[in-house]
Amino acid sequence: MSSTDIISLVMSLVGVGSFCAVFTILFAKYAKSNIQETKEGKRDIELIDAEITEQDVKTKRMRKAASIAGNVIFYTFLAVIIPLFSVALINKIQGNLVGIGNESMLVVASGSMSYKNEANSSYLENEELRAQYDLDNQFARYDILFVSKVESEDDVHLYDVVAFYNTKATAIYIHRITKIDVGSDGTARYTTRGDANNANDPATISFAEIRGVYKGKKIQGLGMIVLFFQSPHGIITVLSVVYSIWMFNHFAGKIEKSEKERTKILSAIISDVDYGNRKKIASSFEETIRYGGYSYRFNEKGFLGKDDDSSSGDSSLTKTVLTPNGTVSSTYRMGEAPQLEGELEDGDRYDEEEAPLEEDLSDEEKDY
Repeated sequence: MSSTDIISLVMSLVGVGSFCAVFTILFAKYAKSNIQETKEGKRDIELIDAEITEQDVKTKRMRKAASIAGNVIFYTFLAVIIPLFSVALINKIQGNLVGIGNESMLVVASGSMSYKNEANSSYLENEELRAQYDLDNQFARYDILFVSKVESEDDVHLYDVVAFYNTKATAIYIHRITKIDVGSDGTARYTTRGDANNANDPATISFAEIRGVYKGKKIQGLGMIVLFFQSPHGIITVLSVVYSIWMFNHFAGKIEKSEKERTKILSAIISDVDYGNRKKIASSFEETIRYGGYSYRFNEKGFLGKDDDSSSGDSSLTKTVLTPNGTVSSTYRMGEAPQLEGELEDGDRYDEEEAPLEEDLSDEEKDY
């Protein structure tokens, strides 16, 4: 691996790692906020509506169909990616030649057999030779080829396309035999050339170097994915995707768990409301933070106003749930209100904003 490749790999690791870290932090924060709102009842109407909708037969069927379709797409994706990734790694370990029974699979990494060079027309375009040999079996870069194993020199013929590993090279070649020379000892030497090249390969090969004969069996274009998965960047990408899916499912599971727990609490309401009347359900809430002689009021839309409050010596945070007609349905303590920012503990701070102090309010806000 060259220094440029190493630098590129390190930059890829830093970039992908940073993305995964940021994605994890943001989604974890979203999950925490979502769970907190669920526990505080701010999503009650949403949960009630979802649960009642689930009870509708037609909706159940639609959701089930959508779920099945999603699962089919997801598992089809896995059924394609996982084997390709596995084959890519095995292919890389075994030198780009994977044995499958009496055949071997390899990925075409160059375009040396992608078309017929005019310099080779003397035999590639010769009608007599074309009638006798398969001279139209070219293939493109990134195709996946299957080559048949050969047992003896009798299995190798002139103009066959063979896969061979030249001892002077560092990769598998897939070229056509253009000449066969038999030495005095009866050993054959094979001259090879790519159909798209205008010259023979620098060195001849022996039968021992031939790994198989190509007989036209191939998968077009899919080798690009295999080669990508073999690269360090491809491996990093796959691992980061696997991590992201795991991380997403982890936090999504926590959100779902909190929703189910809250839905159980709301089960009495849900049992009294049918599907047709679900849109009549409404909810609003108001939170009051008492601090320094004032009461600061908030609802689901944000800050409402500030009032004098002689009882603000009690710094408790209370939540008042109002019915649609404005009457109070319940009031309960939510824990201790924030004192100073340095003294806050996890879960104590107001979910959307810290309660404003008087000096932080604008003149217009002070008129409330």
